[in-house]
Amino acid sequence: MKKGVSLIVLVITIIVMVIIAGVVIISVEDNNPIINAHETRFKTDLATVKEDAERKMQELIISGRGEFDIKTYNRTPEEMNVFVEKMPEDLKGFVIIENGEVKLTSNFRTRYPEKVSLAETIGVPVK
Repeated sequence: MKKGVSLIVLVITIIVMVIIAGVVIISVEDNNPIINAHETRFKTDLATVKEDAERKMQELIISGRGEFDIKTYNRTPEEMNVFVEKMPEDLKGFVIIENGEVKLTSNFRTRYPEKVSLAETIGVPVK
């Protein structure tokens, strides 16, 4: 009897390794850490901008002693770049305040369609 690995065992081992490699590649594609990091950064940046804008609107309410009506408060994208102290570069020109609510412009939907659902999950609607 010869000692060693038979050809059948070698072929089966290779097939199993190919199947395992395929499963690993598919799972890495679905849970891509780089894409997840970009999405998380975007959501954090947008949430920070929203909180800053809402804080400044609250300051306006307090300083206006009740004469300030938040429901009529509007800011253009250009005004928002000044209104929010640290506007992230990828959000400049897309954030507005409309009737006291922080929103993203319709241009954002055109430029970043894949990020619309991310914005809406944190409560920032897109026009």
